[in-house]
Amino acid sequence: MIEKIGKDLVKIGVSQEDLEESINGLSQLKPILQAQVIKSNGANRRQAAIDSTTLGRHFDTAIDAMTILLSGFSDYQ
Repeated sequence: MIEKIGKDLVKIGVSQEDLEESINGLSQLKPILQAQVIKSNGANRRQAAIDSTTLGRHFDTAIDAMTILLSGFSDYQ
């Protein structure tokens, strides 16, 4: 659901099920993409570690944000 609530603001609604599935999907995708990033850096292990860590932090931020939203549902209070 998307609802315009002001000149430059919209409210986006998501279901509990969608959030749960998204959290699960991102949690599974994170290590797969981190492994790909490490491979793509070849012999440059230092850069591979930096890139993998940075990617992991971005995934963690997204998962944390969705978890906070999920905590608003009655099943999680």
